[in-house]
Amino acid sequence: MSKKLWFLLVLFVCGTAVFAQTTSFTTYLSAQSASNGGLYASQAGTAELLLQNPAMFALSQVLMQFADLNVLMNGAGLSMFSSILTGAFDFSNLGLLLANLFDEQGRAYILFDVAGPINFAYSGKGIGFGIYNQTVMSINVGSVYYANISAREDIFVTGGVAYRGDIGAGWWYAGGLKVKGLLRTELYYADSLLNFMTVLGTADFFNSALPFLLTTGIGFDAGAQVGLYDVLTFGIQCDDAFSTLFTTEFSSLSGFWGDPAGSKITSYVNIPLPNLTAGITAYPFLNFMEQHSLKWNVSVGYSHMLDLFLPLSRNPILFLSAGTELTILERLKIAVGVREALLAAGITLDLDTLCVSTAVFGRELGIEPGERPVYIIMVNVSVKR
Repeated sequence: MSKKLWFLLVLFVCGTAVFAQTTSFTTYLSAQSASNGGLYASQAGTAELLLQNPAMFALSQVLMQFADLNVLMNGAGLSMFSSILTGAFDFSNLGLLLANLFDEQGRAYILFDVAGPINFAYSGKGIGFGIYNQTVMSINVGSVYYANISAREDIFVTGGVAYRGDIGAGWWYAGGLKVKGLLRTELYYADSLLNFMTVLGTADFFNSALPFLLTTGIGFDAGAQVGLYDVLTFGIQCDDAFSTLFTTEFSSLSGFWGDPAGSKITSYVNIPLPNLTAGITAYPFLNFMEQHSLKWNVSVGYSHMLDLFLPLSRNPILFLSAGTELTILERLKIAVGVREALLAAGITLDLDTLCVSTAVFGRELGIEPGERPVYIIMVNVSVKR
């Protein structure tokens, strides 16, 4: 395929995606990327090799990941996890625990997210492929009028191709396409706070009181990059350029196992709104940095550009991210950044085969900066080559 056709294809995919609707495909993020406000379309992923800009599949360096464990939780999620470990809590008294976590405005948020240990990925020399799993549990009480609970398991597979060429005078370009598939099982319920607490008080509510959703999906991502040597990279990425999710809803998990046909409520199709992201990363080079084995990068990115055209969109500043990372002796990485108008920071110890990262970052649950911020802690361990 010619160089011009590659770029026309990428632009066509991203441009026609404006006509899609909204839902979610995947939410994985590693601690190393979260620590500097990422993931950036202009920067290579770490544990998210499968979710990075597919143009990076064209890199000459081969990256392989054999396993990964990424644990993410907020303060309330940590409290719940500690209660489980000490035996002070089980799911039969979840409603009682939740009542103790309300803030002054009657809101509560619990998040517990574990990605892995299945996370095999290969990226480089024009191809990328792999598989990973993710388990997420969340409870969100926004007001007396709305509350929801979700517990889901995802299995995600993907594969793609990319091409890289030279423009001249040190400039290069790359473009890539990626196809992905999703299998998701989920327990989900949303209602007023009164009805929500009533359901949580039901005996064995996870098995009998919550609707069970079975989802399969297929999607396509596209991306492109332009760079100058190894000191500057521009990137643009369109996740879910053409993606579709097929969901079947059942009355409960026990109903699904006992009588799938009789417990089926409905089936529907969702088309995720594409996430169009752009970013720029610079790698400043100073003589004293080379002498002391230091490397430094600065990144700025903007995500969810198409969300700005929705009737009710989040504040545009929440889609802006920026961060910087300093690498010492090619082993220790210290990063700080801003994501969703909240600070982020983290440390990574990279021992080639083993990589350990930790990060703290903010997430805005509202649509305006500072409306409902929560801070999240992450710990990530990956085995790679």
